[in-house]
Amino acid sequence: MQCPHCNAENREDARFCTQCGGRLTPESPEESIDWGPYRSVFQSVHRLRHEEVDEVARQELTEDHLRHRTLASEKERSLAWSIILTLLTCGIYGFVWLYKIGDDLRMLSGKDEPHAGLDVFLTLVTCKVWDVYIAYRYPQLIDDIERRVGLPESHLSTVCVILALFGLWKVYGLGLINLALLQNELNKIWRSLNRS
Repeated sequence: MQCPHCNAENREDARFCTQCGGRLTPESPEESIDWGPYRSVFQSVHRLRHEEVDEVARQELTEDHLRHRTLASEKERSLAWSIILTLLTCGIYGFVWLYKIGDDLRMLSGKDEPHAGLDVFLTLVTCKVWDVYIAYRYPQLIDDIERRVGLPESHLSTVCVILALFGLWKVYGLGLINLALLQNELNKIWRSLNRS
């Protein structure tokens, strides 16, 4: 960039000339005001005001990210088909279903949890003992999401943990009931988000 005052060559992104010190770029409205000895104070206030605006925008994004992300695709799952597929595959589809529920919860919560793949892996490796933790944690995440979207909380943690504990003693089918309860609440959330 050529200086308009002394015709010296400068870098393209330079604001002032390296030879004469003249301004190379036009002044912004903020820079054109003479703040006198209080310039740093006013700049700090200006920066704080923009940080507050950015924080409000971040909060609005956190609140609205659910609506914008979910309107793009329909996520509601059929309970009947999921149960039938789990029964027909002797429980194998149940692990796929668990993964999908965890993945939906991660997207809806906007958090870095749950780790659906890891939860499925730990459920398999621990012979379903990890299922007790999932039965405790997933309903809590659902309650948090329901609170944020304006739905009444389901408070399923206690019921799901009891079903998971009984499921450890070879009372088959209770894990399927847990998945159905979680999916039912997720379907309510998807319906609420797609309506709004």
